[in-house]
Amino acid sequence: MLAYQAFSDDAADNRSGQQWAVYNRIILRKLRVCSEEDFRLNETRLGQSLKRHLSPIIFPASPTTDAARCRENLEWLAVLIAATQERIDYEGSIDWFCFDPECRYQLKPGESVIYNQSEAGAVRWRRTGRKSDLLWHYWMNRVVQAFVGSGMAGQIIGSPENHELNQLAYIKACRSELQLQQIYGLGDWLSLEDGTQVPLHHVLLASELTSVFFQSQFDLPPDFSTTSNLVESVFRAGDGSEKAFYRRADSRLPQAGGGRCAGEGTVSPTRLQ
Repeated sequence: MLAYQAFSDDAADNRSGQQWAVYNRIILRKLRVCSEEDFRLNETRLGQSLKRHLSPIIFPASPTTDAARCRENLEWLAVLIAATQERIDYEGSIDWFCFDPECRYQLKPGESVIYNQSEAGAVRWRRTGRKSDLLWHYWMNRVVQAFVGSGMAGQIIGSPENHELNQLAYIKACRSELQLQQIYGLGDWLSLEDGTQVPLHHVLLASELTSVFFQSQFDLPPDFSTTSNLVESVFRAGDGSEKAFYRRADSRLPQAGGGRCAGEGTVSPTRLQ
């Protein structure tokens, strides 16, 4: 029903998918109120249903009460489809409303439209994202410079086959440690609920190793090779020796490890895989 709309020239690429979402919602709501008797179907009952609801539309020999009722039901079904589509569109806009107070919603003929009352929110959003990117680059740049200065850039961390992954995880753990200590004032140790003291760096390193191991084993193809935007921007600002390290440090994902944060004290890497 209404399937012909999918073939119109101005139909959206995902028009068919949107319509099926609407049909699915309507069917599920109907099934919730159906009785057990409604599911006891046989050829006789199906024939009676087709004769009553479909035949008057397909074979309109003469105006009858049944034909008029079928047309009326079809018109109300079109109204239900439009209303359900509007509701699904509105539900899909909730996240946008939560994050952008200038977001507005309106229903135009045949479609729902989400728009911003002004560009102020979009400009503020882009500016905030830009600040976040710059801060991320700042902390990574500090740690990488310290890591190179410590002499660890030329050392093998863990087994040779996992060195690059270990190296990247170690650097990322040092970045987080530096942020937590200089912004939030954390010390070198964390206290657990039972009073146990654990090294902050080891906690962060364990988290990075877990993340990197999962990505390397489950998320990335065996021949995955990439260089992050962060590392590219850093090695452009460094000297020749550092450039070689940056290319090597982020060419693959790792399993990594280490002692203290590079450059903030002595570095004594722990044994890694």
